[in-house]
Formats: sequence, structure tokens, C-alpha cells
Amino acid sequence: MLVEGEKMKLVAHLGHDETFLQHHENISIHDCLCGQAARSGEIIISGNSHTDSCHTICYENMSPHGHIIVPLKSAKKVVGVLYLYLPPELELGGFKTNLLESMAAQIGMAIDNARLYGETKEMSLHDPLTGLANRRFMDTSLQQAITQAERYNKPLCLVMFDIDLFKKYNDRKGHDAGDKQLFMVADKIARSSRGSDLAARYGGEEFILILPETDLSGARMVVERIRQNIADTLEVTISAGIAKYKKGSSAEELIKSADMAMYKAKENGRNRVEIA
Repeated sequence: MLVEGEKMKLVAHLGHDETFLQHHENISIHDCLCGQAARSGEIIISGNSHTDSCHTICYENMSPHGHIIVPLKSAKKVVGVLYLYLPPELELGGFKTNLLESMAAQIGMAIDNARLYGETKEMSLHDPLTGLANRRFMDTSLQQAITQAERYNKPLCLVMFDIDLFKKYNDRKGHDAGDKQLFMVADKIARSSRGSDLAARYGGEEFILILPETDLSGARMVVERIRQNIADTLEVTISAGIAKYKKGSSAEELIKSADMAMYKAKENGRNRVEIA
């Protein structure tokens, strides 16, 4: 089990039935023997689940069993627990206990390193302020979307958004307020997107939305909904340009077309959507 704050999550098991899994879906570090090991950081050895008062998770037809539960540590922090069922009242020698403790230290470090790698990778692909994909991630995703559109002859649209008069807003309200509006605009764009879409911060107050398998009319409906939502609920408005991918064109050409359409929206009064 991995320890995630006050919760524990069963991530790997061998030999358990559905009843066991259901009873261990939402357990915390305050539950049963595994929770005791997670809290204390000490190995827990229990002779019999049916006579140990600390074994609190019980269910019908559960067979009597013993436990050895080993906390998985990294830098003295418990990151998980390894539990093993034993025959009831089995005596464990010190050698086996020490061996499990040594293994647990290696597993704990591996878990911590994997988490750190995942967090670092996530940070390297996302904008720290808005949480949207960053330019690097967007470039890769757009190239993949173009490849898919070419291969399967599917429509693809790209949208460029820009917050209207954002420099004036920053000058008037301050950069903290500006950052808040950037985050909220990004959130509106992300929440209006499908799982297959990708919203990215392109730079400054500019955002891109990649819409695979979407034609111009579908893209316009999505973007108009985003524009109206922002205009109705935030202190800023956006201008947007939509471009449809043309067979054989490059990612740069698609972005440039959407960018030109977005500037046309600004020239025509802002807080509007134009199509390239």
C-alpha cells in the first residue's frame, strides 16, 4: 500500500478476493494493522487476525491468519507498507525480519524516486502558473495531432486566444490580480475542453487549444462558449482566432493562421471570435 497523506492506497496484491479489495478501498493510516505500521514506522507482527484487537478490518468468511507488516521508508518518512499474510501463530526468526526490513528500505527509496521523477516530469511539461501544458508539451502534441489528422483524414482545428488589453489591466490592478485572471482564464479554457483536446499556455497572455477531430463549426461553438463564459464571469475578455488544418501544411503554418485570425478579432473590436 502507498501512503498518501492520511490515506493508504492498495496498489499491488497477490491472492486477495473481491471482498478483501472492497474492504480496503478507503482505508487510512488510522485503520487496522497496516495503518499502525504507517503511523509508527515500526514492523508489526501479529499472530492471529481473529484474536488481535488491533486487527479492526474484519468481514464474513475471513480465514484466520497472521501478519508481518513492514513500513517502506525513504529518508525516515513512511511512503508505503508491505504486508504479508502468515499461517496463524507462526514464529518468525530474526533473520527473516531483518531481511524484510532491508528489502523495505530499498523499496521505499524506489517509491520516493519514482514519485520525484513523476513530479519533475509533470513540472517540465506544464506551466507553473496556470497548470496548462507548456510550449514544449504543446509542440509535441500538435505534431502528433497533425500526424493523426493526415493518417486518418480527420479534421483538426487550432485556436489562439489572447486576453484583451491585458497590459492595461496589469497596470491598473497589479500583477497579482493579473496572475489571478491568467489562472482563471486558463481554467475556463481547460474546463470547456474534451479529454482529447489540449489546452496550453503559449506565452504571456496567449493560450492555444488543439481540437482533434473537430471541424470549423464545431470549433466555433466551443470557442464562443469559452469566450462568453469568460466575458460573463471574469474581469477580462478574450479575442480568439480559429484555423483549420490543411493537408500538407506545417504546425507553424497552422499556428500562424490562428494567430492572424486572432489579431483580426482584435482589430474588429475585441471580445470576439474570427476564423482564418
